[in-house]
Amino acid sequence: MKDKTKPKIIGLFPRPMPDKDAPYTDFCFARGRFSAHNCQSWLAPGLMRPEFVAMTYFKAGLRIYDIFDPMEPKEVAYFVSPRDGEMDKWETWRRGTSESVFVEWDRNLIWLSTHEGLYCLSTPALGKPVLEPRKIQKWSVAHCNVGWDDQTPHAFYFGRSLSQMG
Repeated sequence: MKDKTKPKIIGLFPRPMPDKDAPYTDFCFARGRFSAHNCQSWLAPGLMRPEFVAMTYFKAGLRIYDIFDPMEPKEVAYFVSPRDGEMDKWETWRRGTSESVFVEWDRNLIWLSTHEGLYCLSTPALGKPVLEPRKIQKWSVAHCNVGWDDQTPHAFYFGRSLSQMG
């Protein structure tokens, strides 16, 4: 923001649209909630990529955006978890919503929680996934690296000491 007294919109994420074979033409007709919900956690293993945004949209699933040009964000990948039942039979059409997303930047993995369970996803937009376990070298948020390795200080002051909190 160049002028905090005069904020302005410079770009919008594209509206999520269902696949052509979906039983509805717009997520508004898919029953249940449809709106932007959660974006990836800022606290995660590895170095965050500033042009990459992962966001959940309830029943429109997970949407991945490239915001290298913030004036024209582009959807580069998406995942909508399966919904069971039949659209015309209310009692069989399950919720199927995407809730939270967590990106492991150091392994190029995306964890998505839904009402049905947990998915581990990858996309070429992040790079080749690393599936084997590895030790975290650095966290995306600087204060989490305090004392984590030999390059960061071992002491960090967060405010009042425990004796002052009594």
